[in-house]
Amino acid sequence: SDNDGRRQIVDGDGGREEQLCSVLSSIEGAGQVEVMLEYDSRSKVTGAIILAEGASNSVVRNNLTNGVATLYSIPVSSVIVFEKRYDENHS
Repeated sequence: SDNDGRRQIVDGDGGREEQLCSVLSSIEGAGQVEVMLEYDSRSKVTGAIILAEGASNSVVRNNLTNGVATLYSIPVSSVIVFEKRYDENHS
C-alpha cells in the first residue's frame, strides 16, 4: 500500500538519496539539491521529488528530470522538480 513506500523512505538508511543528491547537485546550474524517493513494496523506486536551487531554469529542470527518470527507469511524469528557495538564515 501507499503507506509502505512512505515508511521505507523514513526507515531506510538514506544512502540512495544521499548518493543521488551528490550526483544531481553536480549538474551545472542545479545548485543545492534535495531528493525524496518513493518506493513500492519491493523497494523499487516508483517516483521522485527533487528540490533544486536552479530548478527555475528549464534546461536544469529537464536535466534533473531526465537523469532521475533514466536512472530508475521511471517515466518522467513520476519525477517532480521544485525550485528550492535559498534560505539566507541557513548557516
